[in-house]
Amino acid sequence: MKKIILAALAVLLAVQQVKADGYGSVKDAPAFRKELIARTSAVTSIQADFVQEKFLSVFSTKVRSEGKFYWQKEDRICLDYRTPAKYRIAISGDRIKTVSNGKSTVVSAKGNPMMDQMSSLITACMTGNLDAMGSGFRTLVEESASDYRITITPLSQNVKNYIARMEIYLDKKDLSVNRLVMYENGTDYTGYVFSGKKFNETIPASVFDVR
Repeated sequence: MKKIILAALAVLLAVQQVKADGYGSVKDAPAFRKELIARTSAVTSIQADFVQEKFLSVFSTKVRSEGKFYWQKEDRICLDYRTPAKYRIAISGDRIKTVSNGKSTVVSAKGNPMMDQMSSLITACMTGNLDAMGSGFRTLVEESASDYRITITPLSQNVKNYIARMEIYLDKKDLSVNRLVMYENGTDYTGYVFSGKKFNETIPASVFDVR
């Protein structure tokens, strides 16, 4: 009888660990982190198509955009929106450039701790390299049958004013980022779905031009 009770408790605990959305605790967290570090350290550049979906509860509508995403080591990031309107954001080091309607604006994030944290967070999310975030965030790693979900919560209130939490979805096949969701608060979010990913291919320097 004792063995039966213990077995029943084990089954109940296992069931409780799997959430209604199909995600549960990672079976081997140290092995997952080790493999993630090995794979991300070998990536020097990423190119991908993306679909962005932005939801604002005040309007109860979703706005869809599409474009190209570029990332390169040494903190270089570019989101090049193609539809429905052309818009571009490029980050290189501590400089951020936006281009809209043919007009460009360049700002410096040098000496701004919050911008440093945001840049580290974006790099970590786009590449899956959790070590790039530093110690200013709390992470929770879960898994389903097909992917890993990493929930990142900032500890700084300054960052929380912009992002309440982020969710990264990694493909179990190669640990690349399939989806990224940024929650501004409890309901409003911006989500990205990546496809056509290319790794370690040369990206023209002009893509990251922030002059």
